[in-house]
Amino acid sequence: MAEPTQPMTQAQYLQLQAEYEQLDLICAMGQETDDTFLRIAELNRLMDHSPWALVPGEGCILKTQWDALWAASAAN
Repeated sequence: MAEPTQPMTQAQYLQLQAEYEQLDLICAMGQETDDTFLRIAELNRLMDHSPWALVPGEGCILKTQWDALWAASAAN
């Protein structure tokens, strides 16, 4: 699959996260299929390559902001 030419928006990232959480619930209930696992793998790939991250206590932030927060907390 070709990479998108436009950067992922925060709204798109959150939509992928919501889909991921729904599929995770399906797995927890034992209702997964091979397609479920393939979609989870694709969601992980897309989210890993996005500029966004979900950070506890911070929410959905740019990975560059996370790097700065991490560096600041390590300095303390």
